[in-house]
Amino acid sequence: MKKTLLILVLGILVLLTGCNGAKENDFKDAMNNMNELENYTMKMTVDVPLFGTMISTFEYDDGATRETGFMTDTLEFELNGIKYELEEFNDEMYAVEVIEEPDDEAAMFEEDEAFDFEDFQLVDGYYELTEENDDFTELKIKIEDGYVIEMIFSAESDDMLVEATIEIYDIDLTVVEVPEYKFYSEFDLIQIWWTDNYMGDFTVTENGFSIEGWDDIEYINGNDYYTINSFYAYKFFPETNMIQKESETAVTLEDYFINDDSLLSEDRFTKLVEIYYLD
Repeated sequence: MKKTLLILVLGILVLLTGCNGAKENDFKDAMNNMNELENYTMKMTVDVPLFGTMISTFEYDDGATRETGFMTDTLEFELNGIKYELEEFNDEMYAVEVIEEPDDEAAMFEEDEAFDFEDFQLVDGYYELTEENDDFTELKIKIEDGYVIEMIFSAESDDMLVEATIEIYDIDLTVVEVPEYKFYSEFDLIQIWWTDNYMGDFTVTENGFSIEGWDDIEYINGNDYYTINSFYAYKFFPETNMIQKESETAVTLEDYFINDDSLLSEDRFTKLVEIYYLD
């Protein structure tokens, strides 16, 4: 979603380049320049009936992106070709890989009914849409120094008139600072999952954490296992997916859950581990 707005700008520009003359070159130059942008700030102001005015700001800085707006403050960055988003956990920042899905909005201008350059007139520095269009009731585009710097448009959506303005500025001047961060370890991930799913009291201790519930779970910093006091005493090794019951030899979770006939359905910890790792 982060570059959808710019994609829409480029989509309009692509559809406006099917003409001849100086203005065609202006649009082509702007399109090429926008497509190569790596550093800029984009502000979108949307007026929606019943909801009021919503403002979102997108800052792009060579692979790092910050989005701020109503109840939104996200930061994404790229590392070795992989996109990550920062999130806070236990007062520290962690990087989580972003799994992107296709954006239908980005394809909205790829339909058969495209704009013709002749549908626009240059009025007071804006290219204004003067012909009827199924997508927009108003569309104005401003180009300056070879870049699209502003788009003003309105459209019907669910029987409401939505009005929006996109401003692009601070080209090659935008700075997005990525704070210090960590990557989640397997211990962190299962701790988060237990916190969200386990019916027990989670407590951060001086040297680790503990969860008291049907089963008592404890972790001491530096260990490669959790201790669990349930119907049996366990050690669980999340990085290798091994589990050790009492003084028995540690086995894989899969072997344990398939072969251990003594596993009790009331043993909440082991059932949670089964769901987390084996489903």
